[in-house]
Amino acid sequence: MRMSVCSGVLRALLCLLFAAGLLTGCAGKSAPTRFYLLSADDVLPAAVPQEARAVLWLEKVEIPPYLDRPNIVVRGDAGRIYLAEFDYWAEPLRDSISRMLARKLAGDTNRAVVTESYAAGEDRVKIVILRLDASTDGDVTMEAMWRLDSGGADTGEWHYFVNRLSAQQNNYSGYVQAHSRLLALLAEDIARNVPAI
Repeated sequence: MRMSVCSGVLRALLCLLFAAGLLTGCAGKSAPTRFYLLSADDVLPAAVPQEARAVLWLEKVEIPPYLDRPNIVVRGDAGRIYLAEFDYWAEPLRDSISRMLARKLAGDTNRAVVTESYAAGEDRVKIVILRLDASTDGDVTMEAMWRLDSGGADTGEWHYFVNRLSAQQNNYSGYVQAHSRLLALLAEDIARNVPAI
């Protein structure tokens, strides 16, 4: 009798251990991590040759701390922020924004846009991103301020830019494409105010 009770308990323990092993195996498989870059060839002009063009200096773009992270950010109701669990920027978002804006501004202004060094007397642009995120309903919103200082003098006026686009797909790929289109629209707004050369 004692032997049969022991073997029954042993069988139950073995079944529990087997089930736990199965659950552990299932839990170990997570969704694949996806990485994104700001890139929208349909809204960016082809690279413009650099010969004998005036220079436009793009200062380091400022972004708010809530965006300065590898996760893609989505905004919910009542100001709640969600961080994507498996969807990340492939590089610091600030760097990606600066490179995309520099390329777009170069094409739209026919100038050499530089981000690393500044020479006295060059026209320069300062951009502060206040908001750039998707909402859970699929809209992507951008708020930014920018200033153009001509001839190196700190005399430019601040301009406010706000726009919202619906993502073509309500997923992270769609959000990233909408981010890119909004940045292109910001660059076009700035380019319209850059003096012709």
